Amino acid sequence: MSELKNPNDTPDDDIKNDEGIENGDNGADAPSEHDELMDELFADLDDEGDDTPETGSASAEKIAQLAAQNAALVTQLEKADKTNESLEKKIKEYRGIQARAEDLTKEKVGRAAEKFVKDMLPVIDTLELALKSIQKSTGDDDCDKKFDSMAKGVEVTLAQINEVFAKHGVEAIAPEIGSDFDADFHAATAVVPKPDAEPETIVGVMQKGYTIKGRLLRPASVAVTPG
Repeated sequence: MSELKNPNDTPDDDIKNDEGIENGDNGADAPSEHDELMDELFADLDDEGDDTPETGSASAEKIAQLAAQNAALVTQLEKADKTNESLEKKIKEYRGIQARAEDLTKEKVGRAAEKFVKDMLPVIDTLELALKSIQKSTGDDDCDKKFDSMAKGVEVTLAQINEVFAKHGVEAIAPEIGSDFDADFHAATAVVPKPDAEPETIVGVMQKGYTIKGRLLRPASVAVTPG
């Protein structure tokens, strides 16, 4: 019995239908191109989903490493700060010791200079007394000429000593007659009543005093009126 055909089918359609029947293909079961593309897309998404936990774990490890490095750097900086503080403290201590050593050295040098000047004061006193003695006239021209030469020699010697003293800050205390008595620089070795003078006024100087850089070496020995 012959198969009924659709009157609208063309000869080509008949051929295609025959091939399909012979090959056993079912048009409804064949996958379309759209289905294939969707399968591939969801397969890629599944693969990416599988990789996400591994990527998160790697990121966590990197963050942990960075945190450890940061902590190590902070520790190093703290140690460096402590080292700098220690060095600064030691530098300040050294400078303090150096300053004290310099002050002590200056003080020792000053004390040594003071002792030397004190030892020289009696020599100056003797030369000044000698100068006053030889400056007196004897009435003999020949003797006076000799004394004059001696006086000039003593004067030159005293001038040289005073010049050296001045270079080292040594100054003489030679109060004027009629000036006020100053207990800081004068020593009253005699009291001489004088009605026309004010109380505690200097009326005589027996010995000069001396200072070195403002410090008293020896007070001037003076005679004063009663207080």
